[in-house]
Amino acid sequence: ISVDILTIPSISPTATYTSTENCTAANLVLNANLENNQAGLTFEWSGPNGFNSTVENPTIVNATEANNGQYTLLVTTNSGCSVSQATNIIDNIIQQH
Repeated sequence: ISVDILTIPSISPTATYTSTENCTAANLVLNANLENNQAGLTFEWSGPNGFNSTVENPTIVNATEANNGQYTLLVTTNSGCSVSQATNIIDNIIQQH
């Protein structure tokens, strides 16, 4: 008899935006902060302004105020187990008008 132990990955997503000194657009970096990494994981990020990505740690280049809001990450194993978490970046992105 053989027993396979399935480990569900642990995630703690974060969104980081650092304003520039002259208030021009900067990058918004999303990070899965993945533990229990394993082969065959798929990543599905979704967020404001129609954002979608299948990259583990995507970057939104020149983020604008339209990128403020909640970002959700769904990670699925090759055996079909999944885990989902969300992170917020609310009113952190403000450009000088």
